[in-house]
Amino acid sequence: MNDKFFYPEPYAQSRCAVLSTVYGPVLCDRDSSEAASLFQTGRALNAMDITRLSLFLNRAPERGVCLDIGAGYGLFALTFARALASKKGMCHAFEAQRLISYMAAGTAVLNGMENLCIHNRSIGSSHDETPTAAERTQCSGTTNDSEVGSAQCLQFETAPQITLDSLKFRNVYLIRISVGGMEKAVLEGAQVTVMRDKPILYIRADESNIDQLVGFCKCLEYQLYRFNNYFLCFHRTKLDEHDLLKKPVFADILI
Repeated sequence: MNDKFFYPEPYAQSRCAVLSTVYGPVLCDRDSSEAASLFQTGRALNAMDITRLSLFLNRAPERGVCLDIGAGYGLFALTFARALASKKGMCHAFEAQRLISYMAAGTAVLNGMENLCIHNRSIGSSHDETPTAAERTQCSGTTNDSEVGSAQCLQFETAPQITLDSLKFRNVYLIRISVGGMEKAVLEGAQVTVMRDKPILYIRADESNIDQLVGFCKCLEYQLYRFNNYFLCFHRTKLDEHDLLKKPVFADILI
C-alpha cells in the first residue's frame, strides 16, 4: 500500500482518504482535485496562498483569533492554528458541507490541534438555512470541485447560516473568506467585528463580484492587494505594522 495515500476500511465505499502531506496527515475526498494535488506534491492546491498568509501570522497578538470561512478540508485553518498555538490563540473554521467539515475535524484531531475548532455552519449576512452539496450520486458528466454542481449529480441538505457578528469573537487578527461568490454577504454579517478589530482580510473573488468586494472593502477603509483570485486587505490604520507591505511587489499589486 502506498504510504502517502490510504483509505479507511471498507475503502471501496468511503469518500474519505488519509494522505501524508507537508501539513501532516490530512483527510479529504479521495475523488477531489485537492486529494490529487496532495497525493502528487504533498501540498495543497492553494499552497502559495497558505505560504503567503503564513508570512503575516507572526504578528498575531497573544490569544489572537483567526477565522477561516469556507474552510474546505481545513488546510489554511491548520496552518493558522499552528501559528497561534504558542500565543494561546484559536482558529475557528467554518465549512457548510457536512462531510467535508467532518474531514476537516478529523485532520485537526490527527494533528493534535486542540486550538482548532471546526464548525459545520454557513456564514452569511443573516440567520437562515442554506442548501449545501451532501454527496455525489452516479450521473453522466463531471462536476467541478470548486462549484456546487448540478442537482442531478448531487444530493443536497441544508446547513444553518449565521453571521460572524452573532458569534461575538474578540481579538480577531485574520479572516479568510472563500465561499463561492458569497464573500460580500459574509462581510456584511461581520461589519461590527471587522470595524472593531480591523483584522487582515484574505478574500477570494471571481470576475462576477470583484467590483462589489473592492467597493465594500474600501468603504470599510481597507487597502487591497490583488493576488490572482484573492485580495489581501489591510485596514489603513494597520499598514505600518507590516514591514512586508513596504516591498516593491506590494506596490505593483495595489488596487
